[in-house]
Amino acid sequence: MAENNNSKMVISDTDIPQSSGYDLKTKSSDKTENVLRTYLLEEYKPDACPESLQNLLTCLENHAHEVPGLDTLAGLIFLIMAESGFVPIDYNGPDKSYDFHYNRMMTISKNPRIRWSSDGIACTLKFKLCDLEQFEIKLILISHSDDLIVTCFVKGLKLGNLAYELILDPRTYFVSWRTSLIRNLMLQNLDVLSFKIKDGIAFPIKCAILQQNGVPLPCLANLPLEILWLISRKLSGRDLSKFSKVINNWFK
Repeated sequence: MAENNNSKMVISDTDIPQSSGYDLKTKSSDKTENVLRTYLLEEYKPDACPESLQNLLTCLENHAHEVPGLDTLAGLIFLIMAESGFVPIDYNGPDKSYDFHYNRMMTISKNPRIRWSSDGIACTLKFKLCDLEQFEIKLILISHSDDLIVTCFVKGLKLGNLAYELILDPRTYFVSWRTSLIRNLMLQNLDVLSFKIKDGIAFPIKCAILQQNGVPLPCLANLPLEILWLISRKLSGRDLSKFSKVINNWFK
């Protein structure tokens, strides 16, 4: 289950100065624009590009790999990990939360640590969770044929899996990805990519790290049984079947 980070701004009427009608309308419009702004990759649309993605593409245009699609896909994975609360291994900024942090996201999206091997086949991304820096999360991306194999190892982890692996088909996320310029790439299905990385790598790793350190997990499975029972009574048979797969102990 992917994390659902509440990144929307909450606007109070007291935030809008009581001035002239024109100014009030203008400021109210600005506030609404901030609320409706696209923050996450899973919200991406051709006419609504998150600022973090704009930062990424601008950076990659200046340091492009000979196959721009691979650079961009590695960058998208970097952003998804950052959305999940992970930071580059050498991050030393002031924001120490291991949850989604918008300003931190904007900072690190301007300098993604994407370094391919000399043969252009492999790339390594290293992350950590702030305040839990004894754990090193290493993602190894390997280009094989038309696929990208993503393998993740966690140093210091005793609970959960020691390695996680996904196979991604770049053609799922690009209409056309073998182009000479990153700006010519046409992105699609970024919500699918986001959920796949979060469900398959980011969230399981984060849960295992927090659980090993006795930190309560911010997920549905940790709600009191009484609340889970009330939720289940509102679900259809089909949704209840899906719900039981999310809550592993539901029928045990």
